[in-house]
Amino acid sequence: MSRKTFFARHITIICLLSALFVFADTQLTAQEQLPRPVLVLTEKKDYESNGKEKTLYRLDVENKADFPAEMFEPAPDLPPCGRNANSSRTWVNIYGENGKQIYGFCALKSPDELSTLAFTVPRGTALDKIYIIIIDRKLKKKIKSKSISVDEP
Repeated sequence: MSRKTFFARHITIICLLSALFVFADTQLTAQEQLPRPVLVLTEKKDYESNGKEKTLYRLDVENKADFPAEMFEPAPDLPPCGRNANSSRTWVNIYGENGKQIYGFCALKSPDELSTLAFTVPRGTALDKIYIIIIDRKLKKKIKSKSISVDEP
């Protein structure tokens, strides 16, 4: 192999590796600039369970497709969620307007599951507005939605 061929191959390899690093850096930057979740109430329903009156709220994140699937992969290298050592990298918490946490999700497996958020409260509980916070534990990022009314979907 001539010196010219040898250097041409090495330069090609270096260029390919550089392109990979630029692509990887672009991916990380895209993840770091996550969109604000667009939260919507999809259902509000009163029901009775074991003699107790409750209200069920179902929620959806309209722009769930804008969140990368990697955010919802199991993360055994991060602290567990209770006994779940394979909880997801990203957790979602639901809060009342007063800032008090109502419910949380720590095992969502994909962005599509952002359309399955739900919680119940005793019927008659004073609840006007809610919001969610999506927590990417790997990147140490929190993204808060706008508050939404929970009167009727």
